[in-house]
Amino acid sequence: MLRIRPGDRVVTRTIDARGYDENNKKVAERPNPQTGPFYIEGAMPGDVLVVYLEKIEPNRATA
Repeated sequence: MLRIRPGDRVVTRTIDARGYDENNKKVAERPNPQTGPFYIEGAMPGDVLVVYLEKIEPNRATA
């Protein structure tokens, strides 16, 4: 679990729905493994989180 404080910047990579990473190495089981969890320091139930995606890059030539 990654603990994030307000204002932190996070750089992460994901895996595909079959569990393969950007190097085509199987790192999780299917279907649709998730990236995370992330814990936001100080967030309370009912709070609204604002997330800005600065850059998204596919890790393969096909999708």
